[in-house]
Amino acid sequence: MDGITLPLATVIINLLGLPGVIFLIWHFDNRRDQRKEEFRQKELAEREKAVAQILAQYKEDVAGIRKLYENNTRLVKDYNEIYLRQERMFSETLSVVSLNTQAQTRLVEKIQSNTFCPIVRQEKGFENNEYRTGHSQGASGRAETEKDRTGYRDFRQDPRG
Repeated sequence: MDGITLPLATVIINLLGLPGVIFLIWHFDNRRDQRKEEFRQKELAEREKAVAQILAQYKEDVAGIRKLYENNTRLVKDYNEIYLRQERMFSETLSVVSLNTQAQTRLVEKIQSNTFCPIVRQEKGFENNEYRTGHSQGASGRAETEKDRTGYRDFRQDPRG
């Protein structure tokens, strides 16, 4: 009704009368209400669509967060397994190192006390064949057997006695 001029409005009032004008006003008001309702319905539909979109996005985000949590849980579990495996490996390595150290120590002791080596025998003061054969050179220059010195016979030389 904003676009109606005054002369046109007087012509309409004269033609329709007072009930016609009331009906016309009611009709335009009703159409305005219908447009408002359509606009409101359209806005509600858009709002519901936006809310549904937001909820769908939120659902995806929560699913992503859940997946990250599961991955982190798996990572922690795998890290713990690796840590335990590494701990066992370190323990085994420590055992191997300890055994190698013991073997090296025994080897050094054997080398230091090896009287079968001519150089070590000379350093320790043994005569040439004394320790290895059980014989020593006597004053006469002949080899004395173990029986000669101790009264027992040397079975390595003569098994019959």
